[in-house]
Amino acid sequence: MNRCFAALALVFGFTSAASAADTPNVVVFLADDLGYSDLGCYGHPRIKTPNLDAFAKEGVRLTQCYAASAVCSPSRSAILTGRTPHRNGVYTWIAEGSEVHLRTSEIALPKLLKEAGYATCHVGKWHLNGKFNDPAQPQPNDHGYDHWMATQNNAGPSHMNPTNFVRNGKPVGKLEGFSAPLVADEAIDWLKTGRDKAKPFFLAVWAHEPHLPIETDPEFQKPYADLDEDLRQHHGNVSQLDHAFGKLMRALDEQKLTDTTFVFFTSDNGPEGDGLKNRTRGSTGGAARAEAGDVRGRHPRARHGQVAGAHQAEHYRRRPGGRHRPVPDGPRRLRREAARGPRHRRHRRAPAADRHGRDRGPQGATLLAAEHGPEQPSHRDA
Repeated sequence: MNRCFAALALVFGFTSAASAADTPNVVVFLADDLGYSDLGCYGHPRIKTPNLDAFAKEGVRLTQCYAASAVCSPSRSAILTGRTPHRNGVYTWIAEGSEVHLRTSEIALPKLLKEAGYATCHVGKWHLNGKFNDPAQPQPNDHGYDHWMATQNNAGPSHMNPTNFVRNGKPVGKLEGFSAPLVADEAIDWLKTGRDKAKPFFLAVWAHEPHLPIETDPEFQKPYADLDEDLRQHHGNVSQLDHAFGKLMRALDEQKLTDTTFVFFTSDNGPEGDGLKNRTRGSTGGAARAEAGDVRGRHPRARHGQVAGAHQAEHYRRRPGGRHRPVPDGPRRLRREAARGPRHRRHRRAPAADRHGRDRGPQGATLLAAEHGPEQPSHRDA
């Protein structure tokens, strides 16, 4: 196995099924501040996520999967480098204008894959530097991305009609629509017309939903019309995220890329806030749960970088050949979808960081679970 796939095995936890001669495509779809049980397939009684529910049935669910940090930037730096935040230098949430950034001396996954002959693309939230789109600090292309369209942190002024996206160093201006579907559209356009189709590809889709400030397409709020505005906005925001994921999966199917593509879905960490007020109170996580000892929440001091260690996140993957069961496009189908109960798959636990930020396990196992031995048969429901 060459170093490209050694890195993939460490960071993403998949096994030796892919040889150096059989280079799979890789998609990493990252939610932002998603609660552990905020999906239908993870047992939420109301939130409608038909696309992710179908995806979970086709692949492997890792139900003991841990993020490297309780806040955005350190968790994301661990995803790209396979190293704990205190080792890769991004140990805290990065404010706009901050000197903190992911250094080019770190070995980032897209850079490794590009050297191995992959086409690479990042769309959505970046949050790995304080001086975004400024030559004073590394930008996504400096870490190996051929094409990128991103924001420094949140979509601004909100998920609706964002104005702060930058594409390959040039401000995009105001976009009409909502963040996750817009990000998915950019990814799909790159898959169709922007990449070198002679190469395998690595595609990072880092959505903003359901991070604050939450704004949701009214169509996705309709299934929750009996709830108050905060809950409608939050639950609809997760459904909006699911819709964007479904668009991307259908694009892979339509381009006949399903049989050659690994797809991973996870969240950077749990929800912001105490889970008791504002639009994040609709989430199943939050600091109130963390204080009670539930690692699926977010510690109230995590915003200030005072908490080290791992925090549980939902994660599942689909091997090449797994099929996405199409869900008719648009929010109207959500009103007819029943939430699906959990179906537990294999259990793996990734090593956490100790209180000093040092790895307790092998490097690269900070977020996703490491698998060992021969590939297991795929798990698919009849």
